Amino acid sequence: METRFRARALAAALAAGLSAAHAHDTWFAPLPADPQGGVALALGTGNQFPVHESGIGIQHLLYSGCRHEPGGTPLALQRTGDAPTALNLRVRAERGLPLSCWANNVKATANGKIRLCAC
Repeated sequence: METRFRARALAAALAAGLSAAHAHDTWFAPLPADPQGGVALALGTGNQFPVHESGIGIQHLLYSGCRHEPGGTPLALQRTGDAPTALNLRVRAERGLPLSCWANNVKATANGKIRLCAC
């Protein structure tokens, strides 16, 4: 009985490890202070957080923004440049206050269909 349990546990662990190896995520990373004021962020995709491996083209962003508080006025994210591994953005937000940001992007799949990605 114990051997069967161990075999199943090992199989589950291997399956979880293999599926995670092919996953990718998209996240914001803080950048050094923006000389124009506000908060600077990098938006990129990768397989091993916190390393961005590829950027996202601004043309793929459908909706994006930030808020200081739930239900607060959305603050626009503005493109400041493209890096090889990230899209550099800026938001005119007061530094030092909590900030919640989001980006929904549209990606074409291998068969040409468009899918929405909440990043």
